[in-house]
Amino acid sequence: MAKLMKSFGFICIFACVLGGFSIEDGLFSVLFQPTELLIILGAAIGYLVISNPPYVLKNLGIYLYRSLIRSAYSKSSYLDLQLLLYKLFQLVRKQGVLRLEDHIEDPERSSIFREHPWILKDQVLCNYICDSFRIMLQNQIASGDLNAKLQDEMETIEMDLYRYPLALHKIADALPGFGILAAVMGIILAMGHINGDITTIGLSVASALSGTFIGILFSYGFFAPLANLVQEESNRDMMALGVVKGSILAYQSKVPTVLVVDAGRRNLFGEMKPSFNEMNRLFKREARAA
Repeated sequence: MAKLMKSFGFICIFACVLGGFSIEDGLFSVLFQPTELLIILGAAIGYLVISNPPYVLKNLGIYLYRSLIRSAYSKSSYLDLQLLLYKLFQLVRKQGVLRLEDHIEDPERSSIFREHPWILKDQVLCNYICDSFRIMLQNQIASGDLNAKLQDEMETIEMDLYRYPLALHKIADALPGFGILAAVMGIILAMGHINGDITTIGLSVASALSGTFIGILFSYGFFAPLANLVQEESNRDMMALGVVKGSILAYQSKVPTVLVVDAGRRNLFGEMKPSFNEMNRLFKREARAA
């Protein structure tokens, strides 16, 4: 459903803009200028490559895929994350700290982590879980210091994740300028035919000005909303970290495990947040299976 809504949004933008142009008897042949598209989009790609390190360029493709095709997170994903945390907390309380160390020091070999393979594949989330439990198990650390350490790491990760939507926002900001550049170049070429007939000059000027149109349309109609989609996917990453952090801090209060994990659940947005009863039923099934 979400993919259909995104597709509808993009189609709506281009259909309404181009449809309105057509209704006013506009000529699409004037708008379709392959040379200006080459100038504008080519310059935008060059701008993207220059202004971002290879690491960001590589992972930007992953986030675009996740934003447009298949998100890494859903309501069931967060439930699965809560189940993993529940198992880890229960292990500490029933079998002690030493048994937990076997899992957080080498999650690839952990029987608990292997039951949640998508978390193992998400290195940022997996590392945050292991590092957070490692800090939590240091009995000498005060609750306030624990909160500060977890929050500092979350802020660093958030800054890292923000680089992906920022890269797209930068392109969106630059495209109108590249459109003006293409338009100015077109006007220069049109002035070279100033001695021609008025119709030829008019078409040349119209073709030149289409560069400004293309730059603005792709900026606000494509790259800006695309950047917002990537930002939303980054927010889902941060919510997962918030679930971990909230649960770790609640563990310090010595409340029952289900309430520990429930503290993390409260960091989720409404459409992603399972109810307490959904979460509790999952934990009870796990307890019976064990």
